[in-house]
Amino acid sequence: MAFRLTVMSRLEQFEVLQLVGDKWELVAAFPQMELATEVARNRSANVRIVRATYEDGTKIAEDIILDLGATRGVA
Repeated sequence: MAFRLTVMSRLEQFEVLQLVGDKWELVAAFPQMELATEVARNRSANVRIVRATYEDGTKIAEDIILDLGATRGVA
């Protein structure tokens, strides 16, 4: 009887997405949320930070952490 051991690689990262037209496009990805937050706060357009989980290179989950709209900074 042969046993096969399968090792799955799992990665979690924080992605900065920017709304371009009607699509969210990836701007950058970081291992720490603090870095992603700094990049997001320095952008002027609609921006999201999502926690993305990948397993063997395939995205299996995505949670919106922060959603910054276009109206920020307007008095």
